[in-house]
Amino acid sequence: MPTVFVLLHVGMSAQSVAPQGKLYQQRDSIMAVLDAIQGTIPDSEFYREGGTYAETQKWFSNWEPRLAPHGDFDIYDQVLKGYMDAKFHNGSTFKSNNDPWQELGPKRRRNNMLGIGPIRNLIISEDNLDHMLCTSGSGGLFYTTNATTNCTWQNAGTDLSWRSSGCTHAAYYPGTMDHWYGVSGGGRIAYIGGLYRTQSGPTGWDNEPIADHADLNGPGTSIKLILFDHKLNSNSDYRLFIAANNGLYYSDDPAAT
Repeated sequence: MPTVFVLLHVGMSAQSVAPQGKLYQQRDSIMAVLDAIQGTIPDSEFYREGGTYAETQKWFSNWEPRLAPHGDFDIYDQVLKGYMDAKFHNGSTFKSNNDPWQELGPKRRRNNMLGIGPIRNLIISEDNLDHMLCTSGSGGLFYTTNATTNCTWQNAGTDLSWRSSGCTHAAYYPGTMDHWYGVSGGGRIAYIGGLYRTQSGPTGWDNEPIADHADLNGPGTSIKLILFDHKLNSNSDYRLFIAANNGLYYSDDPAAT
């Protein structure tokens, strides 16, 4: 008698649950903002290379293979640490020494909050090593004139003088300690950010940026770095470079009024 095989198909109902980790939460938050503005600008601007949408997709494509399915950066960091500890320094990290680290600030102060991090960049004057600038994407620009372990940080005035108080990058004008250039905002310069200048410390900021969206190819531009050439040019000035997400810009008369 031939053997008869009977194939039973069991139907199962399951509900798909969207990932809830930090990666997906950040992605969803950014995309919600982008969805809201997509209909207000041309597709050529929305999808352009280097724009927020394109950069978000690159960021997500980079991290999802590393964090899926949990989407948790903390888990990823712990897995990497475990691998490194097991492979190289069991029970330790890659620190080459045990030298202590001290916080210099800017710190939160009771009843006199001069500002807190996160710190984006640190700039040391080449003309006087006791002078430093540091930038905060939320707090703005800060400066010190005594760069020691007991240094005191002062507010550089950007919270009152700029239309957008956050600062991402800064530079000293060559040969000076109180001529500063700073990039406002925390990312895209939009229509309210740009490159500001002061020629007399925290009280001397120009009312308007010396470079904004009209000079730098639109509101979607993000300034990544500003840097002075320390050779005098034909204008008896120093060329200032602006490195942005959409190209390299320069001015041969950044000190001109």
